[in-house]
Amino acid sequence: MEITCDISVDTKNNEDAVILQRALSVDPDLFPQQSSRLLTTNNNQLLIHFRAISAKNLRVNVSGFMDLLALSLQALALADKMQ
Repeated sequence: MEITCDISVDTKNNEDAVILQRALSVDPDLFPQQSSRLLTTNNNQLLIHFRAISAKNLRVNVSGFMDLLALSLQALALADKMQ
């Protein structure tokens, strides 16, 4: 059985969504046969689709990703302040 989760993150503009997508797409999934994520953008949104073979794998993948997302959002906010 496959379990999925979809998350959307609103950004100020499409450029910020693309920056987040590129920054968070660098590392491949460690165990793609167990869980994976797909990042896309739509206007000013970053869209993340997770899939996993178990709830535990999904939780681990989403949790780790959210930590990286929070850090990336902080870096983006800091860069905006510096401009």
